[in-house]
Amino acid sequence: MALALLLALLPGARTSSRSQHAAFQITGYASDWTPPSTIDTQASAISNVGIDGVGVSPSGSSIGPPSARSLALLAVAHAHGLRSTLLVGNWGGPSGVSPGIASRLLTSGPHRAHVVYRLLQIVRTEGWDGVTLDLESLSSSDGPGLVALATALRSRLPRGDLLAVDVAAPQSIAGDIAEGYRLPSLGRVADVVLMAYDEHGPWSGPGPIGGLPWLKRVLNVARNQIPSQRLILGMAAYGYSWRVGKHPTSAAVTDVQALRLLLRDRSHPRWNAVQGEWTAALRHRTVLWWSNSRSIRLRETLARRLHLGGVAIWQLASADALPAR
Repeated sequence: MALALLLALLPGARTSSRSQHAAFQITGYASDWTPPSTIDTQASAISNVGIDGVGVSPSGSSIGPPSARSLALLAVAHAHGLRSTLLVGNWGGPSGVSPGIASRLLTSGPHRAHVVYRLLQIVRTEGWDGVTLDLESLSSSDGPGLVALATALRSRLPRGDLLAVDVAAPQSIAGDIAEGYRLPSLGRVADVVLMAYDEHGPWSGPGPIGGLPWLKRVLNVARNQIPSQRLILGMAAYGYSWRVGKHPTSAAVTDVQALRLLLRDRSHPRWNAVQGEWTAALRHRTVLWWSNSRSIRLRETLARRLHLGGVAIWQLASADALPAR
């Protein structure tokens, strides 16, 4: 019982932005270390692949070239007839992202202009189908620059190319602005990917990764500011393990790792229908919460019912087998 639970596309072939937005998008994210076989396995379940491929330079003035691994994933995505966007992030710092790098990019007109130039150069020469801006840990002073960066990209990218901006789950409109996101302005020029995950994590006690009650609250904040068709619901395909007590620890887990922990512990998972996630209590005061394909299907159904533009899954390498479309 536990085990059971447990082409390159030619430019002329790209569709117009209007037809793209008429279709429900299912995006799967991949890092450049993701094995190409992962895209082979999950290709029938998705329409787009976002490849976490380039980072902003420490000075905020440029970006590096995509790695050979990223280009290999691009080729695999195209071979399956999937569109693939180049994801650019402000990597660095102890938390994985650098507020300073983002600020040096977003508050400087010349820096933004050069990054736009480089992104357009890469997209055109290497055959990407658009860009995803994944700039995190922002401050309120970064907000106008993020809108300016997205606007400049939209005005210069080919009309049929995708443009998306990842945003943290909003708790309130004022909170959005404080975190550097002007959602109405971003929604006028790009798809907005709402990262509705990490409700709980290493910084907190055990709990759902992006439980349905919390998800619906943050989704309502975003829907009051962005047309539904521009809003993409970001979903977790992973979980966390917490050991509680005097010396608490935590770690991220993939679906496979969660199932292995259950088997080793001879424990059984429990589906929490309220949260729409799996959970389990293991020995040694260890608690698991994680999302799998059942969680993802539930959230996709919600996104379709609300007439959103699509869903985005972080990430393919940590997910179990997704349902074919």
